[in-house]
Amino acid sequence: MKRTANTSPNGRQRIPDTTKRNSLGLDLDSPEPLFTTFSTPFADNRSRPVIPEFTLPGGYTVTNVPALASRMSAFSDETLFFIFYQNPRDVVQEMSAGELYSRDWRWHKELQQWMMKDSQMAAPIRVSERSERGMYIFFDANNWRRERRDFVLNYDHLDQRHGATQPQAAL
Repeated sequence: MKRTANTSPNGRQRIPDTTKRNSLGLDLDSPEPLFTTFSTPFADNRSRPVIPEFTLPGGYTVTNVPALASRMSAFSDETLFFIFYQNPRDVVQEMSAGELYSRDWRWHKELQQWMMKDSQMAAPIRVSERSERGMYIFFDANNWRRERRDFVLNYDHLDQRHGATQPQAAL
């Protein structure tokens, strides 16, 4: 390295003599970094956030949380839908589906939607041995709302993993 007027014998930059070195309050001759978190004024600090040292107070550690399976029956339908859609191919998706089935919701395989009979309307009318027509409530996951529709239901389009889908027990 070529030595200039502003470099010391060890190659470090010197502060010009016009600056009062002692008034800065820093040991500028130390080989250690002045600040451990500051490397250069040109560094992008957003790319390397400084993680402060900390200890978590004991009151924040929770160990007596009940298993999720024991709490499923206490969740609202919307919470169960959230669990179902946010945890694909997970055991909690199956648990939420089982709880929705126990609340008379059924999964329509072709529409890929949850549905149930509308209990406030007249009972569905049987169209054939494997289908019926009536008012159903569908859960629209895209708009996160329930929609009432007049619908012809084919029992073969219902998922059968969680229960029977025969006309009497279909919905």
